[in-house]
Amino acid sequence: MKRLVLLLPVVALAGCGNYLNVEAQGISGMSTDGAGNITVHLYVCEGNAVDRLELVGGFYDGPSGTNNPPLGALELAEPASGHVVIDLADPAPWEIVEPLALPLDKDKWVIAGPRVVDGGSSIPFTVEKYISGVSLTVGEIESLEPDVVVRDMFEAPNQVYGPPEEFAAYGERWCADRDR
Repeated sequence: MKRLVLLLPVVALAGCGNYLNVEAQGISGMSTDGAGNITVHLYVCEGNAVDRLELVGGFYDGPSGTNNPPLGALELAEPASGHVVIDLADPAPWEIVEPLALPLDKDKWVIAGPRVVDGGSSIPFTVEKYISGVSLTVGEIESLEPDVVVRDMFEAPNQVYGPPEEFAAYGERWCADRDR
């Protein structure tokens, strides 16, 4: 009986290792302008904000032994919410904190991952907040019509949000549906 009492807490803690409590706080997409400059679009639900955008390459895009090589990072002094637009060619008011090194090869990936300001807690069973990123190959980005916001190919069948205004309207609806 004494062993059972000692074993129960260990079994209970081991079972907690797979517990996930995550909440999506918005959506993301990418577009280009007529000159081919990349813009990242975020729609951050009310009561949340973002302050960092990390850009990484695909799993096998870097040197052997690397996973998702860094392509740069931007930060914002005052966290933002609602429709957030980050033009990578002219990111102000976002500050480039890790130099941008975007690939040119059409098969390479550009993955944009926003950070929610209050991304959760290290305390077990608390909510982990996130906004899923967007990932497209350079070739996919180059083939986009100017000013059309898309999500990545993993979001099929509805990859296209449309112009930035439609992306923002979709984001508002998405957040409202999430809160129901």
